[in-house]
This record gives sequence, structure tokens and C-alpha cells, in this order.
Amino acid sequence: MLYYIGDISEKELMLELKNRLPRYMLPNRTVKLEKMPFTANGKIDRRALTDR
Repeated sequence: MLYYIGDISEKELMLELKNRLPRYMLPNRTVKLEKMPFTANGKIDRRALTDR
């Protein structure tokens, strides 16, 4: 699964990834977020991502 932020659409993102990555590295799902959740230490909060 791929979580991302930005102005690019999911379709455009997947086209770009297909051009740059081998097929086995492509994500099965993509999720666009308004902002990434962070822990108090400044790391990405993986638990908050899996709750979505």
C-alpha cells in the first residue's frame, strides 16, 4: 500500500511509477492523504495510517 500527499492524481501517480519501477514493486493500493500523521518524535505514525 502506498500513502501519499500532493497535487498529483492517483492515475498520474501510477503511470509515473509504472515508468520508473519494475512491476513487482508497484503498490496494490494507493491512498491520498491531506497530511501525513506524525508521532511526537517526528516520525510517520504507522498506526494512524493503518487505522484508515
